[in-house]
Amino acid sequence: MRKVIIILGLFCMLFAQEVDLATVTAKLDEGTKLYQKDQLEEALGPFQEAADGFEKMLQGVLSPEDEAYAKYFLATAHYYVARIQNDASLFESTSQEFSQSASAFRGLDIMGEEYVRSQYMKALCSFRLYQLATTERSKIRALEPAIGDFSNFVQDDDVLKNAEDFQELIDNAYYFLGYCKYQIAFLKSFDMGQLSNAQKYYDEAITAFQQAQKAQDERLVLSANLMEANCHYMSVSYTHLRAHETSLHLVCRLLLE
Repeated sequence: MRKVIIILGLFCMLFAQEVDLATVTAKLDEGTKLYQKDQLEEALGPFQEAADGFEKMLQGVLSPEDEAYAKYFLATAHYYVARIQNDASLFESTSQEFSQSASAFRGLDIMGEEYVRSQYMKALCSFRLYQLATTERSKIRALEPAIGDFSNFVQDDDVLKNAEDFQELIDNAYYFLGYCKYQIAFLKSFDMGQLSNAQKYYDEAITAFQQAQKAQDERLVLSANLMEANCHYMSVSYTHLRAHETSLHLVCRLLLE
């Protein structure tokens, strides 16, 4: 009798686990749909429940392939929670989670959509950290890894092999890369000793925006065109003036800013 009870108990646990797995997937889908409708507060709960579920999955015994997918979906749920809550520390840990999922997929030679999106989302986490930075120094500190992550993404051989399938992500990555380089050039131009560095970043931003102009998305093309023009203006005029300003000019500029 006791053995029967134990077996029934184990059966119930396994059945409950299956229900939980289905619930986890459903919660992630529910959160995504609410997020896309801009219902952020309503989406937060499902994303948090999904994250908790995937964490429990990863504490159990999974095949290497299932573990890779669980890591990816956990990072995805955490990204949206961080996005809704503007949580810098969660963006930092989520960036590492996407890096781990990309490594897991690479180790299994699964170089499909989830691998590509893991790499892209890692870069996007770095960009979100820049957006949340409040000081000039912290912004520069956040932009540098974002530039590195987006550069790695657009140069990743496995991403480029599937370029036709993920061209939208590649186009977006070039735009983000250009934008990050533009921003770091602007911030560095406030330091007279960094003017040549700023010029280099402006030039590199122009190259990235020119790549983004090849996109099919007309809005992205228009924005990339405008940003390229802004880079030309800033690199030719602002940096040139800064290099020749006198102490009086510096005081006037500080008053205007």
